[in-house]
Amino acid sequence: MAAEMKSLRRAIHASPEAGFSEQLTASRAAEILQNAGWDIQSGVAGTGVVATLTGPRPGKIAALRADMDALPITETTGKAYASKHLGLAHACGHDGHVAMLVGAGLVLAALKDELAGQVRLLFQPAEEVGAGARTMIEAGALGDPKPDSIFALHAWPGLPVGIVGSLPGHMTASNDLFTLTVTGIGGHGARPHLARSPILGVAELVYRISELTTSDEDSKLPRVVSVGSVHSGSRANVIPTEAMVEGTIRAPNAAIRDELCAEIRKISRHVALKRDLQVVFDTHMYCPAVLNDPHLYQIFAQTAGQLFGPYGWVEMDRMSMGSEDFACYLDHVPGLLVRIGTGAESGELHTGGFDFADGALRSGAALLAGMALRASAGQWPEE
Repeated sequence: MAAEMKSLRRAIHASPEAGFSEQLTASRAAEILQNAGWDIQSGVAGTGVVATLTGPRPGKIAALRADMDALPITETTGKAYASKHLGLAHACGHDGHVAMLVGAGLVLAALKDELAGQVRLLFQPAEEVGAGARTMIEAGALGDPKPDSIFALHAWPGLPVGIVGSLPGHMTASNDLFTLTVTGIGGHGARPHLARSPILGVAELVYRISELTTSDEDSKLPRVVSVGSVHSGSRANVIPTEAMVEGTIRAPNAAIRDELCAEIRKISRHVALKRDLQVVFDTHMYCPAVLNDPHLYQIFAQTAGQLFGPYGWVEMDRMSMGSEDFACYLDHVPGLLVRIGTGAESGELHTGGFDFADGALRSGAALLAGMALRASAGQWPEE
């Protein structure tokens, strides 16, 4: 399947589509799988696709998920198949995710007579805006009955090409987008004593909330508060009335997330009282944390060991403070997120220089198919 996956991956890479606009990507995946014998439901949550394959013997239901959307980034790789759409690029590997899931679907179709239970493939829109998984779930993509397990792969430049890695428990962080709106009294830059500058309040807020980030890299449960945007004023000699701070709160679980939000509210009240300002703190949940099911991790370890041997897979040593809306499925179904190595030469994720490594496609497709076969057959580790 390697040549077909490579061709599909590069075609998708050249024609990236934004969240909820992935018509071409979805139709390519659906057509290949339909021709291979999968039952196809298109237009789920707008552009999503659910493909279903049922084996001849009873068993469990295993789901595999890939995200399809690109990022608003200009590609700088210079590859012959680089993005044709200026300002839009597959800078997070979703082209590879789709190609690997299609490849897994072709493998499973070829092995249908050996399949017990059912496998569902979910091609999801809009992961990058944090809305795709929830929209798919609301549209009934999980089906009835729901799957017994769900698996996903994500590109990872931190691993050599084709090496797969995961870990039980905390895998990625939750992500809240927050806004601090600071209101004071504007005035002339020559007479600051007659004003109450929101900028002074913002300066103190940014410093104090940034200190909430844990700097210990060995921490098993780290926490991160990052400010990414500060807006205020329009002229050098005018003290503005309002200022705004935007950033993200990342935590390994809901309890630490709530602690961080409480700390930011406490700091906001202190700054507001100290400087006679109004401070309003708002948050928007992007996605919860990914908590890998320990039993599914054993399925991963057994499958990866059988397919790739002892040097083809790793147990990762720490969680990532990045986020993944795959976590939304885990509120409904036990799941596991796996990293697929794309090597340092692929570039960093979310940069214009990133390109998914074609050499990883075979490993990813094989692992997805293998985990689905094992999980749908009910080959779950003992409690």
